[in-house]
Amino acid sequence: TVIWGISLMATALILAVAGVKMPEWLGFYRMSQFKTIQDTSGFAAKAVQDLTAKGSTIAAFRYQARLGVGKHFTQFFWLLLPFYTNLHFWWYLLSIFIGFVLGQLFILIVFMCREKFPERRGYVAMGASAFIAIGSAIAFMQAVEIVNIGWNRGIGKLHVILPISFFVWLAAIALFHGWKYVEHRNFETDQVEPQLFASTVHDDGNAGRSTLETLAEGDESMEDRRDFMKKDSLDASSRAYFYQTAYFDRIKVKQPNISPLSSGSDDEKNDKVTPHQVYKTVAGLEKSEADVSWYHRVWHLLPLKAIWDLFLIGTLDICRCCARKGTELKTEFQEMSCGKKTWFVFRKIFKLLINLICIILAIVACGDAHQTGVTRAKLPYVQGIYKKLNEGPVCAYDEKCGDIKSFDSREAAHAANYSVAHCGVCSGCSTWQDMSVQWSTRKQAAAMAQSCGARNLFDEASMAKCFEREFGWTSLCSEAWVHSVVCAREQCAFIALRTLITNQMGNFQMQKTSVTPATCNEAQCEQGTPGEFAKLSGASRRKMNIRSSIDRAPDQQCQIVDNIPRDAEGRYNDWGPFFKELCPRSDSLP
Repeated sequence: TVIWGISLMATALILAVAGVKMPEWLGFYRMSQFKTIQDTSGFAAKAVQDLTAKGSTIAAFRYQARLGVGKHFTQFFWLLLPFYTNLHFWWYLLSIFIGFVLGQLFILIVFMCREKFPERRGYVAMGASAFIAIGSAIAFMQAVEIVNIGWNRGIGKLHVILPISFFVWLAAIALFHGWKYVEHRNFETDQVEPQLFASTVHDDGNAGRSTLETLAEGDESMEDRRDFMKKDSLDASSRAYFYQTAYFDRIKVKQPNISPLSSGSDDEKNDKVTPHQVYKTVAGLEKSEADVSWYHRVWHLLPLKAIWDLFLIGTLDICRCCARKGTELKTEFQEMSCGKKTWFVFRKIFKLLINLICIILAIVACGDAHQTGVTRAKLPYVQGIYKKLNEGPVCAYDEKCGDIKSFDSREAAHAANYSVAHCGVCSGCSTWQDMSVQWSTRKQAAAMAQSCGARNLFDEASMAKCFEREFGWTSLCSEAWVHSVVCAREQCAFIALRTLITNQMGNFQMQKTSVTPATCNEAQCEQGTPGEFAKLSGASRRKMNIRSSIDRAPDQQCQIVDNIPRDAEGRYNDWGPFFKELCPRSDSLP
């Protein structure tokens, strides 16, 4: 439930970003004359420079380009990682397919809006942004409700909290819209904005002329990229949705002095480098790959080097402020203003924390899935033992505060004039002192044991003293409970972390639909699988047929306790009158 709520929050965030970007996508305003492909990796300039260097290969250039794209998309990988753990393989394929279809559908809608409403792009952009913003706010409101239910936080009256969350989210989106609009207004340019998706059929009858060609009239260096990429001309019918959505005007990047591509001053070189010139250089290097060995090609296809390089890129990017003096990264950071440095450091730390949280959640999810699977596999065996609880040996007494010992069966105990105190053999918790504590702490025992265990998780001696002090157990009984907690720490840790994250740590119920820490403890820590709490403790609330905070099936409770009356329901034994007067404390069996 909580993961579903968090995924809805992620959906709300994606919709909010789409709404803020919609005016740019629909051409209502643009940041520059040409549609700029932002180089978020910092690789573009070096890749173009290396491309023209002696001995360079097209494979190296392609690797740098793909690495830059990989760096851009890996920042989303960590955010999605917790949602993709423990899924069946076909879910991954279905997710990729649905993402591709919805993405293309969204681009098609944007394309159609630009084609159909060229004169009213402002109204369409603002209307679409408002519609998406409202959808985002609704998703966020639903996420708040689902997370509140899953977490069981009780944060207040939902009929008040939900409308507040809706309007707060809308206000945040409006602030971002205002920031983008001010950024657009402050961008000074006297150049005409191109219409990337404008109709390719004009009123003057000239079909097939691209917008870029129209804008670049008189500029012989600006050619239609498709002409030299496709090596043939295309008619107007070919320049439809799939043609134009794959089209870009120009890549503008900070480039160094690239002598093979242009001449003149550095500024002139950077301004005059066009995709056509870059492509001609790339095409000239294609022949150099003809003699590359097949095993080199296979090595380049393996993801190992790319993954390692992406890791290095991310590390260097985050640690830019800590780079050595004189390096390019350090120089770039030092040139920032104080405010930009603060914002840079804050963004990197925030991003790092979010990624770490996502990685931790993914690890917990994987560990939880493994331990849950093991628990489900062992549970039928353990429950089968408890269903035969009334047929085996018993622990019986001759009189109150008298002798206590084990018998092979209830009948054998009765034959010796003993009364059954609990099912199973006597052991560390079968003293009069411990059995009275089983009754007096029946409603708090699970929570108290959890508290002592958490406070002394890796200190078993202190944990045993905590049990003796707060419960009143004898030393042997405390050791049995320590054994149970240590077993749960080793076998149920990820399940406990999952319930801690979802605020279900105090859920001690045995549920059929989900595995709780109580379920895991029963399956793995009681009947030798591998823990042996039942053998070490002897008496327990289950074996004494005491109602506790854990609701168990009647056929898994001891039903053969003697001389103890039943409660009003007739299901559990009421030990209250029996322990109204306590026996003298003894740390060993009488």
